Amino acid sequence: MDALYRCLASVGTRLGRSSIYRGPNLRGAENTEGPGVAIRNFAKTLEAALSAGSSGAPAPAARAQAFAATALAAALRRYTSLNHLAQAARAVLHNQHQIQQMLADLNRVDFRVVREQAAWACSCPSAATANRLEADFKATLGRGASLEQWAGWLETCVKTALAPHERRPDYSARARRFLLDWSFYSSLVIRELTLRSAASFGSFHLIRLLYDEYVAYLVERRVAVHEKSPPIAVMHRVQESEEEAEGLEVPMDGVDGDEPDAGDDDPDWEWDDDDDDDSGSCKKPKIESNH
Repeated sequence: MDALYRCLASVGTRLGRSSIYRGPNLRGAENTEGPGVAIRNFAKTLEAALSAGSSGAPAPAARAQAFAATALAAALRRYTSLNHLAQAARAVLHNQHQIQQMLADLNRVDFRVVREQAAWACSCPSAATANRLEADFKATLGRGASLEQWAGWLETCVKTALAPHERRPDYSARARRFLLDWSFYSSLVIRELTLRSAASFGSFHLIRLLYDEYVAYLVERRVAVHEKSPPIAVMHRVQESEEEAEGLEVPMDGVDGDEPDAGDDDPDWEWDDDDDDDSGSCKKPKIESNH
């Protein structure tokens, strides 16, 4: 199983890296026969093809193959989405007029309000960290950084945020929390741009989607190194553990038909079959006769 994961992980890893660091052919994005489309189509048919090919195999082997195929297909979909976003964002980041408009709109955002709300909900270590991220982002945007330079900045952000938790048993949990904090903070900025009807809102929305996807990719790889597992297995092993935990839950009485609900056979209640009653109640108290 692990050997299969490692083999499949090498494919996903190369694709993920190429999403940012290979200069995409923007005209190729319009070509439906491009490699990205071919990979997505392959991911769509992968699980069904392997499932059909494993008929007659021992149950444990079939389950292991299905799980590995699901993990690979999901990784390919995420990485091709990342590649698609990178192609679109590269055109935005090369447009200096658009960059200047984005910078002007960003300077009108009240980051004090953003920081106050984020400080209550997020686990940011200090206000200085948020101030530094804000200043670094504006500086990087202002100097017209390329997509590769933005990728380096994002890698530095992830490395700095997770460095205090390295070699700690809760590293994976901290990494997932960082993803939530990152997404929440960026959504607050997008909200402020929306409320101010920013002219560059569309560009910010695109950049936000790309950066969120790439940060998730970076965190996934760091968690994989910490857990000593293939990157494509990280997310799906968490899902598998949750599904197994749900399967071990004890069903509530009356849910699975083992025990009827106590309210169904309450001796003090009887069903009201009077169709002319407009009260809307299904049951009425049983009236006992004293005669």
